[in-house]
Amino acid sequence: MVGYGDLGDLIPRFKRAAIDAYMRTSPSGWQINGDTYEINSSGAHYKVSRPGADGEGGGDWSSDNFIANIFVGGAKDDEFREAFDSIRARIDTALSPWRSLPEPSEVEAEVEAVRQVTRRLSGAAAASEGGQVGSGVIPGNLALILENSDAMAGTAIAAFKSKFVAQLGPVIGGLHGLSVVLGSAVAAEKGLWEAARQNVAEIVEAGRAASQSLADSGATGQLKVALQVAGWAAKGAKIFVPGAAQVFEVVGLGIEVVQGAATDNKTETIEGADAVGVLSAFEGALEALNGEIRAEEALLQDNLTKNLANVRADRSSYDLSVPPVRNDPGTSSDVIAYQPALIQEITRTYLPAIASELTETGSTLLSASLGCIMRDGALGIDARGPGAAWSEMRWLLNELLRNLSWDVTKGAENLDLVLQDLQSHEQQVADDIAKVLAELDAGNPTDPWN
Repeated sequence: MVGYGDLGDLIPRFKRAAIDAYMRTSPSGWQINGDTYEINSSGAHYKVSRPGADGEGGGDWSSDNFIANIFVGGAKDDEFREAFDSIRARIDTALSPWRSLPEPSEVEAEVEAVRQVTRRLSGAAAASEGGQVGSGVIPGNLALILENSDAMAGTAIAAFKSKFVAQLGPVIGGLHGLSVVLGSAVAAEKGLWEAARQNVAEIVEAGRAASQSLADSGATGQLKVALQVAGWAAKGAKIFVPGAAQVFEVVGLGIEVVQGAATDNKTETIEGADAVGVLSAFEGALEALNGEIRAEEALLQDNLTKNLANVRADRSSYDLSVPPVRNDPGTSSDVIAYQPALIQEITRTYLPAIASELTETGSTLLSASLGCIMRDGALGIDARGPGAAWSEMRWLLNELLRNLSWDVTKGAENLDLVLQDLQSHEQQVADDIAKVLAELDAGNPTDPWN
């Protein structure tokens, strides 16, 4: 079975076979004889040199008719050389955009980078409700925070628990959903270009075989190539999150991956009554393949664009603000019950661990790129495919992760200082609390929406 790596051998063979077919199906009906094409006409014997195994050269005309050699030999050389060059140029032109297609192994590396992001964010939504979670840093620490937070009471603490701690898991779950969209798109591109590379090789081989058949017998038969790129946009999520019963951990956020039922592969037939007919069918098959790629990438781009719009229309589901905690004795915000050791676990271990993991996850995300799918601008929707929309979502998710990491850090710092104030009532601690509260009032320095 031929593959994309065989093009270096297939293309020269196709060129030679196409020229053989051209000579065989011409009105003169040239016959192949080793390194020459030959005919007998009007009592004279004529020859034209055949291209080499590399598909190049050929076209030198000669005859045993002395007068013909003298008077028409040069013109005949030009005629056949130009004809051969035209066939080679037609094949080269058709294949030019397809010679440097994305390398699936390089795309797979980017799939894995986004998969690491998804793994780190997974399980947070379940942990926020006390559900079964995996061993990841974020869900494990969220579960411990919920457990310890039962040791605190008071109006301000209640707001901190209900508006921040309880919402932290669902927000991270929403960010997990965005990572699934990103990963699904990269996985779809990997499968898409893997199939495209195989199809290109098969189309070239079918063109060669049809041309060879013409050269050998004057007929091509029907050589069929099944285009295998259809449906990859919808397959991306299943590949990126294999075996998942529920792709998204938080539903109702308007995030979605490309949906689609299985579709039959379109089949292209390479055949023709002569060399020109085969070349036309070959070109048509490549155009059809490109049309299928373009349709799949349009689905991916539309999905990314739609998700971006949905996220921006529902900012509060992805951008959580930590409520300030104050220790004001005698007021409704007074902390009336607490266990210092448990609160310190929250503020000095669990929340910092989550903040650090969010920051590191953002760095991992930024290491991923869709530059690996760059190709000739004539293929797919353009040279970058859906790369622009993908990069926009990647940057938005990174900013949301940084934004949330800051909130978690400040929330931990605020709560820890309140605990110190409850225990010491020192002016320095009160000043530090005022400073943190001022920072919270000023707002998060990372604005994902600007």
